[in-house]
Amino acid sequence: MNCERIEQLHFLLERNIREVAGIAFFAPDQQVYDRAKEILAENPGHITVLKMTEGGEDAVIEARKAVSDGINIIIARGRQASLIRQYTNISVVDITLTAQEIGLLILEMKEKIGKAYPRIGLVGNSQMFCDTTHLGQLFDADVRKYPLDEGFNFQQMVEFAIEEQVDGIISGANVLDYVKDRGIVTGYFNSTGESVRNSINQAEALYRVSEVERNNYVHFTSILESAINGLIQVNKKGEITVINHAMELMLRKSVTDVMGKKVTSILEGLDNNAVKRVLNSPKESYATFVKIGNENMVVLMIPVVIAEEVDGAIISCNKVNRSSGYNETKQMQDQYLRGYVARTTFEDIEALTKGMPETIEMAKCYALSTSPILLKGESGDEREELAQAIHNHSMRKSGPYISVNIAGLSDEAQIDLLFGKRFLNPDSKDRTQGALMAATNGTLVIHALDKMGVRTQFFLNNIIQNNTLIYNDLERIQDANTRIIGACTKNLYPLVEKTLFRDDLYYIFHSLTLVIPPLRDRKADMERLIDIYIPKYIEKYSKFHVFTAGAKRVMLQYSWAGNRVQLERFCERLILTAGKRTITDNYVTLLLEQLYGHNESKDKDETKQEDPTYEDSYEKLIRNTLRKYNGNKGLTAKALHISTTTLWRKMKKYNID
Repeated sequence: MNCERIEQLHFLLERNIREVAGIAFFAPDQQVYDRAKEILAENPGHITVLKMTEGGEDAVIEARKAVSDGINIIIARGRQASLIRQYTNISVVDITLTAQEIGLLILEMKEKIGKAYPRIGLVGNSQMFCDTTHLGQLFDADVRKYPLDEGFNFQQMVEFAIEEQVDGIISGANVLDYVKDRGIVTGYFNSTGESVRNSINQAEALYRVSEVERNNYVHFTSILESAINGLIQVNKKGEITVINHAMELMLRKSVTDVMGKKVTSILEGLDNNAVKRVLNSPKESYATFVKIGNENMVVLMIPVVIAEEVDGAIISCNKVNRSSGYNETKQMQDQYLRGYVARTTFEDIEALTKGMPETIEMAKCYALSTSPILLKGESGDEREELAQAIHNHSMRKSGPYISVNIAGLSDEAQIDLLFGKRFLNPDSKDRTQGALMAATNGTLVIHALDKMGVRTQFFLNNIIQNNTLIYNDLERIQDANTRIIGACTKNLYPLVEKTLFRDDLYYIFHSLTLVIPPLRDRKADMERLIDIYIPKYIEKYSKFHVFTAGAKRVMLQYSWAGNRVQLERFCERLILTAGKRTITDNYVTLLLEQLYGHNESKDKDETKQEDPTYEDSYEKLIRNTLRKYNGNKGLTAKALHISTTTLWRKMKKYNID
């Protein structure tokens, strides 16, 4: 360890030792000063300063002087304690009047007032008083507190007390001077010494805790310095308090350069919202990849929890080694030219959807792995966007991103697409790379994984297991350094049972499975998307329409088997063909029936339960149209854009005569 580093550590240790140098007692008046002096004569403990301070401003000045002299705990009362706490970072112990002391003051006031059940006001900072809930009952008086906390000056609270017709006020010198000509009986905050002794005991206990923390800090610093990986400690605000030598080397900055700065400003690439979540939840953690200089780092952030409260966090940084020969700049240029770029991030998804936080958090976790992932969902959902976000959250985000769909392709065509034409036919003149090798150092997404042929599965399984691409002539072998993400809309296990899908490949993908909840189960997301798509197409087609609440309600209750894609296309059609300015529930219901038919208004679960809101709206539409055309079935069917046979079937279903 070099001399500069030793000096820095000495500075930190000296600062922490200085922070437990002693306790100061600030007495607000002569009486409290004398009480404290008597108690400290018996046992001074760690109190090295005892002085009387007059006024809150003087107390702050004296507190700052005490801090510079090494004091780290101050005992004070009332407004003085509040101001010291507000304008310094020192620990403050309040002198709190005990129930016995307040009881004696109440008895003294009752005697002065001369009423059987007087109303007595306690005016002062909240921390000055113990719990006074039952004092009135004990001393046969109406005891009311008027706290002088932030936002209230004592004049306001005194006037409020006078409005409530108090018979007497117990408070400090400033308040009593303010009401001396108001005809109100007054009493000063006298202390028996009990509150003074309690505050001294509390300060001594806090001092002992500080000593333990200092010792823990010394041990913690030793652990930090012995660690190989970079370590950062942050406080509850996300500000850096300590870094180890390994982290200094990574950042090329000293501990004094970064101390007190936000960790998000030092480690660029950290998600600010994720950092806040860790600092606000004892059960949260955060892992991601960042770039420091030219080095890729995997970052893990975990909270420091004390008594079930987060008191900061520890951040660990480890280097990620790239494969030899990897030229990131050249590869990024090539992939941009070819369009091999993932554009969606988790932030983009979170901006649109709030209905799948568990899925997104799990996806962020999976992004840290290099193993295959399976994305399972329904048609038109966010599988592609989620795959792009995983890529952009991983250590491969600088590499290519390629997404292919193998549905409808023969086994041989799938092999050609994924592994190249020369994989099976070494003599082929087509030297185009397959998608797997084109995505080297990046991510390959295979949509319709459930449609993969048996031969293709065999080759893919071997490639994943061995990380190599062995061509059919057995002479050419290439390293396969590609992250594979599979996507499908069906459960793969029934295919395994029918021997249509390899069980070993199934288990490779199944371990890191993400199930995307359908849009119909995310009503808030559906409403958010409707509020985005409708204005989008109103602007695109330069139209102006007003949605009724009923129209929106019908859309929110529809099942949307095609999820986000179906919803967006429907919104476009709705705006494009709407003939009237006001879009009603009847028009939305009719268009849904025309485009998708009645069957698609059902949920895609096995029970096929019908949507009651949709059913009610469609029944109402038929009844209103029949009434409009005086029961003429032909005109009604024509107006609804359905056949007469369909109309008869609907009428029978809804019991319409």
